[in-house]
Amino acid sequence: VVREFVGALPPSAVAQFLDELTGPSATERLLAELGASGELPEVAAALEQEDHERALELLLEAIAAANGERREWLLGLTVSLFGELGHEHPLTMRYRRQLAASLY
Repeated sequence: VVREFVGALPPSAVAQFLDELTGPSATERLLAELGASGELPEVAAALEQEDHERALELLLEAIAAANGERREWLLGLTVSLFGELGHEHPLTMRYRRQLAASLY
């Protein structure tokens, strides 16, 4: 089970639910965003090779060096990759701890 709901929902909510299931994955959206911006080519290359660990390493390095809006943007990218992997995935758990330690 990827996702589910119980009970009746309005048609717009069902449409949104189905769009989320059948739309591009977080990794695909992340690659499109990086491609459009031309930023972080190393992260994009790692994701294209499905090397999520390398992508997370690079994102955490970039977050540590960034501030302001760029840092927020990088955090959003990292969190979306965590969501793609799943909250219980070993990489998510390890890098989420590292991210928290770097932020505080």
